Amino acid sequence: MTEIIVHSPAKLNLTFEITGLLPNGYHQVQTLMQAIDLKDELTFSFQPGEKKQIEITTESQQASGDFPLDNSNLIAKAFDLFAENVNGKSGKLSVRVNKNVPIAAGLAGGSGNGAATLLALNHFFGKQLSHLELAELGAKLGADVPFCLSGGTQIGLERGDVLTRVNSKTKLDFLVIKPRNLSIATSWVYQAYDEYVKTTDPYDLCKPNLEEASKHLEDGDLAAAIESFGNVFQPMIFSKHPQLADICQKAKDLGALSCQLTGSGPSMFALVSDCEMAHFLKRKLQDNYGELDCLICQSIGHGAQIQN
Repeated sequence: MTEIIVHSPAKLNLTFEITGLLPNGYHQVQTLMQAIDLKDELTFSFQPGEKKQIEITTESQQASGDFPLDNSNLIAKAFDLFAENVNGKSGKLSVRVNKNVPIAAGLAGGSGNGAATLLALNHFFGKQLSHLELAELGAKLGADVPFCLSGGTQIGLERGDVLTRVNSKTKLDFLVIKPRNLSIATSWVYQAYDEYVKTTDPYDLCKPNLEEASKHLEDGDLAAAIESFGNVFQPMIFSKHPQLADICQKAKDLGALSCQLTGSGPSMFALVSDCEMAHFLKRKLQDNYGELDCLICQSIGHGAQIQN
């Protein structure tokens, strides 16, 4: 039996917009995504055998009762998908998860765990799949999984799974902010968006400029990049949950360079000048608001990685 440790980073959407509908009915998106050093740690061991089994455990308080340990977990789904596509590999996979990425927070924690599982299994079986083949497999698991495999700064098109890397020269410091007891159903967000745009000019939707944001990050011009950030879901989510709008404005009043929703929420990120400012902002926000998780993090240039 071999044991390996894989770290799976979280993700932020610096820009997010809807550009139409795909033939399969999914919303077509374009987004600028950034991996951050907030990450889960997964310890994998595999025992070959004739029967395919999986055991998922966690002792992390972050997971609480919201982290499934059965076949509904993306870890288990990734194991099934890998076994179906790589010579029917079978045996017992044991996974111990140390959760640091908040659950149901719009930070791709589950997708990152799925990506980590594909990476671990490919390692156990002699790296039979190339990175591209792993990404293609990951796309079947979820739209965010290909990004979670490669990380860094990337443009995502279609469902967000058609990726182009951005050679960002800009180090970003963040405070990720999530009300502890608030969750937002992704299905509701997309439905609310569809209703909202029937009566609203799409250009009033905090419309970001992905091309300009990418260019300015590559040039190292953070101030100009910030002007191009945005999320079209923000108006309807802030209208439904005004406490999010209040927290976001407070963060900017306290000195954040910007603050916005990531993905379909409920998490937001405040972009700050440095780590010291992130600590200051965290103290002030937690003093002003109750059950609020504030996580200090930085941008990184990679996705899921096996620990050496």
